[in-house]
Amino acid sequence: MKYIALITCLFIFASCKDEQTTKTSEPISRAEAGSKKDLSNSKKEAEKADKDCEVGCPSCGVKESFELKAPNGGALMKLGGDAAVMEIVIDHKDGAMTVYFYDGLAKEQLKLDQAQLDLQINTINLTLKADEKGVFRLKSDIIKGLKKFEATVDKLEIDGLPFDGVPVYYPEGN
Repeated sequence: MKYIALITCLFIFASCKDEQTTKTSEPISRAEAGSKKDLSNSKKEAEKADKDCEVGCPSCGVKESFELKAPNGGALMKLGGDAAVMEIVIDHKDGAMTVYFYDGLAKEQLKLDQAQLDLQINTINLTLKADEKGVFRLKSDIIKGLKKFEATVDKLEIDGLPFDGVPVYYPEGN
C-alpha cells in the first residue's frame, strides 16, 4: 500500500513539473494570462514574468504559495485585481501616516504622477503629500487616534487606470 502511494506521488510530481516547465519555457504576456495590462516582448520582462509565475501569480492562475506581504508591515489593499497594491502604515505614537503603492505582487514600489492623495474618513479629509520617492506622507494629531477605520480615496490614477472612490480598510486591508 505504501508503494502505491509513493508511486502515485512521484507520478503527480513529475506531471506537475512538466506542466510548469511548459508554462514557463515560453515568454508570456499578461494579456495572454487574462490581464488587461500587457508586458512588452523584451526578454528581461518575460523572464521576470516567468519568475513571478513560479512563486504564484493571480494573473497567471497559479495559486500555490501566493501570499501578499506588506513590505513595511502595514495594511494592504489590492487595487483592480492585480493591477496594484496600496499599503498604509500608521505610527500612532508620532501621528504619522505613510502610504506606499506597489505592483500587483507588492514587490516593486510604484511612483505615481500625482502630488497628493486625499483620504475621506467619515467627515475627516486627510491630504497626504508625495515625497521625491512617490511615498505619500502626513503627520497630524488626528492620526494618533486612528486605530481602525474605513475610508475612501478621492482621486487616484495608476498607469492610466482611475481608482477614484476606492474603499480603504485599516488595519485589516482587503
